[in-house]
Amino acid sequence: LSLIATLREEARLPFATIQWYLESFHRLRLGVGTLVSVVQAVAHRGQAAVQGVRDRIRASPVVHADETGWREEGRNGYAWTFSTPTERYFVHGRRNKAMVDAVLGAEFAGVLVSDFYAAYHHYSGEHQRCWVHLLRDIHDLKEQHPQDKSLWRWAVQVQRVYAQAKAFCSDTSSQRLRARGRVERSLLAGCAPFCGDQSAAQRVLCERVRRH
Repeated sequence: LSLIATLREEARLPFATIQWYLESFHRLRLGVGTLVSVVQAVAHRGQAAVQGVRDRIRASPVVHADETGWREEGRNGYAWTFSTPTERYFVHGRRNKAMVDAVLGAEFAGVLVSDFYAAYHHYSGEHQRCWVHLLRDIHDLKEQHPQDKSLWRWAVQVQRVYAQAKAFCSDTSSQRLRARGRVERSLLAGCAPFCGDQSAAQRVLCERVRRH
């Protein structure tokens, strides 16, 4: 059972290829229906372990969440991942805030790390937005406006703020809070002139920074 499940889920092999493998190397002939039943049986037996992963994620002080398009049994949907340094929880479903609530539940009270997708906005606890997504969007904007000097100067300023924040390290919570305040004020000061300025290419990203 575990071999078939591993070939299917880890190696991503079609059932026809698994049939060929089992018959060629183990002289074992199994129908597709039997292979499907095997995978379903393994999934059922593993439910307790899966729920244990989810419960440990809910108890974690920090959780990283993300989602991507995923086609399952001919239907378009999304694969969601909720991760900590030691746990990974995957679930397939729709792309809405209900998925976030279903996984994290009311028990989670830590820091949620995510991109800027609206499904995460309603989380009421500490919320760290992903710098990588912001820096990637800034990079794409620079490529769209290669002659915009104001945009490029702003991008350099944001990158400098990011580098300062990333380089900071302290075991003292009060020092971390003060450093956080300095970084946030510096970032907001650099974005403020372009918020509401319809002529500024970076307006949308600056308003995103101010909002989050």
